[in-house]
Amino acid sequence: MKKFLGVLLTAGMILVLTPCVSAQDRAGQEEDWLVFHTENLTQAEKVWLLSHTDPAAININGVWEAKGWGKFVLNQPQDSREVTGKGGGYEITGIVSGKNLFLLMATKHGWAGGQVWYSAMLTLEGDDSLNGYYARTGFKGYLTDQTSGKPMQLKNLVRTAAAPALPPPQDAICVMPLIDARQDARPPLNLESLRPAVVQALEKHGYRTDTICSNGMQGSTPQTGSMRWILTVRVDNLLVTGAVLTGSIFDTQTGKEVWRHTAMPGYGGRYGNALAFNLTGTVSVDQLITSSFGALFSTLNNWEQNGK
Repeated sequence: MKKFLGVLLTAGMILVLTPCVSAQDRAGQEEDWLVFHTENLTQAEKVWLLSHTDPAAININGVWEAKGWGKFVLNQPQDSREVTGKGGGYEITGIVSGKNLFLLMATKHGWAGGQVWYSAMLTLEGDDSLNGYYARTGFKGYLTDQTSGKPMQLKNLVRTAAAPALPPPQDAICVMPLIDARQDARPPLNLESLRPAVVQALEKHGYRTDTICSNGMQGSTPQTGSMRWILTVRVDNLLVTGAVLTGSIFDTQTGKEVWRHTAMPGYGGRYGNALAFNLTGTVSVDQLITSSFGALFSTLNNWEQNGK
């Protein structure tokens, strides 16, 4: 069974085909996520995490504290079972299964960089307490029941709203043609020529782009039927201080916008001259808009940074 989702863009109406995700596909996505977030994760460690398969019944996104460990910052995106974070001097990789949280804690630096030292099994009790057990993997192996480890309790300090899940590194993003949303369309802009620069800026932030979808023929509407992630960039205004640009990433599978940012980089007189006289020599308005893409994507989390 397939469902259709209409995505309304300023450039027009696009009908997006979104296939249902099977349990097998979901398991494959989670394994790809594990490989990316913990390069040195062993097969046994992956098997231990992925053996817990219940849908997530809780979201533990926020700041927690454990006696003897210190603070834990745990990140669990919306509609996701995957957990990443930092705590007790370790890098955290985990899975939520039902009301239970399963964690692996690995060192990041030094002679044992990337080595998993502890596993933990915790259950959310009430709204502010994760209770369970932990074990040293080198001695006890991975916890298989709640009697084989030492007691562990995480008390919540700050609960934060879970952010929508951003595109995982193995997924490609479709870059739509740029949109001219200015009330005054002067001077004319050749926005299609700027799309390769958007692709390049996006890839610098660790994201893949779909070549066929993102390099469509000039003036044509990309074929987005099989694409989950769609990026739009629009030019809202041109001012003497810079271009006002808005970017948005839409998840066609969940029907949610997962990222949006508006940026107005400043160029002062240099930009004002190009705008007022539409210079075609050393600097043009199009070139100045292109140089603004870095600032536009500055708030888009870098997958490489998140995964380390």
